[in-house]
Amino acid sequence: MTRPAQGTRASLVVVGAGPRGTGLLERIAANAPELYDGRGL
Repeated sequence: MTRPAQGTRASLVVVGAGPRGTGLLERIAANAPELYDGRGL
């Protein structure tokens, strides 16, 4: 996987996952600084 260009923001889309998808997004958002070297998601 390649890193996004400087100045761009990574994005993630989950469609139709319901409550489980919400829990997954919360976990990803909580760990975003570690996953993306301090950049927001």
